[in-house]
Amino acid sequence: MLRELLLLLAVAGWAQGRTLTQAGGDVSDRPGRGPPQLRGTLVTVTDAEAGEDDWALIDANGKILPLKKGVKPRDRGGRPIPSGSVVDLTCPSVDASGQCTYFQSPTDATVISPAPGPSPTAKTESVLIMILDYSACKKGAETTVTAVTQQFFNAPAGSVSYADRFEQCSYSSLKLAPPGNTAGSSRIVLLRPRPCPSTIQQNTCDFWAMASNADSNAQAAGINPSAYTRKLYLLPSSLMSNTPGVGCYNWAARATIGSNLQWYFTYSYGSNRWATVMQEYIHNYGCSSIEYEDYSTSMGRGDSCPNAAEISALKWARPAVSVSSPTGPVAGVSGFDLNQVSLPLGKALLFNMPATYMTGAGNYIRVTPNWLGAAYTLNLYMALRVGKNADAGMGASKYGLSYYSQKINIHTVDAAIDNDQMLNGGSMTGDRKISFVTALAPSTRSTVLATPYKLVVMAGTWTRTNADGSSASDILRLYVCRFAVSEAECPTLADVEPASWPPSPQPPSPPSPPPQPLPPSPSPPENPLAP
Repeated sequence: MLRELLLLLAVAGWAQGRTLTQAGGDVSDRPGRGPPQLRGTLVTVTDAEAGEDDWALIDANGKILPLKKGVKPRDRGGRPIPSGSVVDLTCPSVDASGQCTYFQSPTDATVISPAPGPSPTAKTESVLIMILDYSACKKGAETTVTAVTQQFFNAPAGSVSYADRFEQCSYSSLKLAPPGNTAGSSRIVLLRPRPCPSTIQQNTCDFWAMASNADSNAQAAGINPSAYTRKLYLLPSSLMSNTPGVGCYNWAARATIGSNLQWYFTYSYGSNRWATVMQEYIHNYGCSSIEYEDYSTSMGRGDSCPNAAEISALKWARPAVSVSSPTGPVAGVSGFDLNQVSLPLGKALLFNMPATYMTGAGNYIRVTPNWLGAAYTLNLYMALRVGKNADAGMGASKYGLSYYSQKINIHTVDAAIDNDQMLNGGSMTGDRKISFVTALAPSTRSTVLATPYKLVVMAGTWTRTNADGSSASDILRLYVCRFAVSEAECPTLADVEPASWPPSPQPPSPPSPPPQPLPPSPSPPENPLAP
C-alpha cells in the first residue's frame, strides 16, 4: 500500500509540473507510457512577406510551445486546422523532467473546439500593454507608460486616442477598457528583463520567446497576464533589421490569428500609428490581409477604418436593403446575398448607401454571382467611403484622399471561404484574400464588372446636395443590375435617375464628433525599414 501511495504522489507531482495543460482522460501521458497528450489553443502568426506561418500551442495559463517553423498542423484526417482552435496534440519530445520541449510535425491533432467567430454583441476588452526595456542587452525602451497611456486612452487636445478610433470604426461594438486597478481594467507596464534574454542576446527575433519572457517578468511583478483580453508587447525598434535572416527583418508589427497576442516595434509605423494597432488587433479576431497593400483600409496601408468586407465579417455592420425607385423593381431586397434569385435580369436594384464613417446600419452590399455556374469563385462587397472622422486619412499616404473618398469602393473575396464564414458560421481564420477592384464616382455607369461577373454597377446621385452639387448627406444611390448576354440589357443612368427625387430623410448621426487631425508621430529612431 505504501509503495502504491508513493507512486501516486510521484505521478501527481510530475503532472503538476507540466508545461502545458494535460488532455483529460488520456492515460498515455505518464512517464514510460508513451508521449504526453497536451491541450491548448493552436495559433499562428502569418509572415506575408516570407510566405510562411509560425505556429504555437498556448495553454490555458498562457504558456507558449512553438511548433517547428513552417509546419502546418493537421488533424488525424489530414485536414488543416484553423488558427484559434482548441486541440489535443501528442508531444513526441520530452525532457528528463517529463516536460514537452518541441513539436516537429504534428499530424494527429484532435480538434476539441473550433476557432470562435466574431460576436455581434458589443464588448469591452481589457488590454495588458507591456513595454519591454532590454537595457540589460543595451536595447532600452523607446517609450514610456505615460506616452502609451496617452496614445491608447487619454489623447491630448487636438488628437484622438486609439480607443476612440476603435469605437468609431466598430460603431461602438468594440471598446477598450480604460486603465485602472480593478478587474476588467486595462494596464500599461514597463518591464526590464534581467539578465538579458537569450533571444535578444543572440539576435534571433524569437517573438514567442519574447512573449514568454515578458509574461514571466509580469508575473514576477504581481501581474497576471492571463487576466486580460489581449496582450500587447512593445519592443524597441533597435531590434529591427534590414538584412534577411538577421534579427527582426522586415516587419513593424505582428499578431496571432484568432488569439490574443500582438507585437509592435516602437516607431512611426509600429505602435505609434493607430491604424497599425487596429490591423494587428483585428488579426486577433481572425481577419487576414494582404499586408500593407490596400490603402482604403487599416488592414492594408490605409490610415482608416476597415473596408466593407472586413466590417461585415466582424459583425460591426449590417447590409443595406433595396429601396423603391421610379424605374426599378421591388424594394425590400436584402443586400446581404444578391444572387440569381434576388437580383433579377435586366433590372437595376436601388440601394441608398450611407458612408461607412456614419453608421454600421445598412452600409454595404454583398453580391454572390452564382449565376456564373462553374466560373463562380469570387463574391463582391460594395460600400460608400467618405474621408471623414476616422476615415479622414484614407489613401492619403499614397494616392490621395480622392482616390477612394466619395466613391463606391468594390472589393472581391474568395467565395467558398466567404460563404462558409458568412452563411455557415465557419472559422474566421480562413483567408478570404480580400482584393480592391475599383472605386466609382457619383453619376457613373460602370461595366468594369461586366466580365466575368455579368454585372453593371451605377453610382447615382447624392440623396441631398448643396447648391454647388456637392453632397449634403453623404448618402449615395447605388444601382446593381445583372445581364445574361450583353450589358446593354441593363438600363442607363438616364433610365434609372428621374429628373427629380422626393425629399430624403436626414442622414444618421456619426458615432462620435469629427476629430481634429492627428499630430505627427514621435520621431522614430533611424531605421532603414521606415516607409
